[in-house]
Amino acid sequence: MDYFNGISNKAELKLIYRRLAMLNHPDLGGNPDVMKKINGEFQIAQNQFKAENAFQNLQANDIVLVNGSSSKVIYSGEETIIIKSEITNRRAVFSKKNGQCINNPKFKITLTKSNSHGY
Repeated sequence: MDYFNGISNKAELKLIYRRLAMLNHPDLGGNPDVMKKINGEFQIAQNQFKAENAFQNLQANDIVLVNGSSSKVIYSGEETIIIKSEITNRRAVFSKKNGQCINNPKFKITLTKSNSHGY
């Protein structure tokens, strides 16, 4: 990314985007190609923040999918989540940062609409 490096939160991302838009928007005399690139990078950065925060809101008893299999959150800590498969009753520890299983990275959490908590 050329325009949004080193940003630590959504508020900072929004502020930098607005400043860049004021300087580069075609209606204000800016270059349309540069503005298209800024918009593209902004969307990518926004999606990264959404993905990073998606697993932070999981709570006990939420239902998630692990590789397409229905599972239940049985513990939600600071950095990890313990999930129990509803089919096999196996438990696994997942990272809240990226939703991947700590012991076996091929297992990944997919959120369902019922556990989005409106965020």
